[in-house]
Amino acid sequence: MSEQRQPAGYGAGGLPPAVNPAGRHRHRTRAGLGTAVVSGMVAAVLGTSLHGRVLYLDGAGYPWGAVAALVFAVALLVWAGVRARNVLMSGVAGMVAYVLVGLMVTGMGQEPLIITDTTAEPELTVAVAGRIWVVGLAAATVAAIAVCAWALKPGRALR
Repeated sequence: MSEQRQPAGYGAGGLPPAVNPAGRHRHRTRAGLGTAVVSGMVAAVLGTSLHGRVLYLDGAGYPWGAVAALVFAVALLVWAGVRARNVLMSGVAGMVAYVLVGLMVTGMGQEPLIITDTTAEPELTVAVAGRIWVVGLAAATVAAIAVCAWALKPGRALR
């Protein structure tokens, strides 16, 4: 029962560490955390401003901005994780983005910046775009973590 099931150490073919061991690379971890927080803030603010773009063709609205915002968010979250060489930082960036987007949905006593529900019939395309952005950001965070785990897997050359 005491035998190891996977190779020990990052260089021996084991899984990438989610958190660097205490005392080692402390400066790099702090810099990675700062990168993750700033990346999450940028993804939330710029994604929110982009998500409301709608293309109208023949009376139908297509929320292309929400899809573009999600692609942008995934790219930024993956960049944060790979830049820090830490899978966890991709998740931190996603959580920061999701918390900020949640605050923008509630409006905090003001008018909300992201509309997710209306009483209009038929439903407004901007409300659909808001739901795509809010729900999709959670899926984008999971996807970014998976991509970072794949990219940081031992044996891959990081340049």
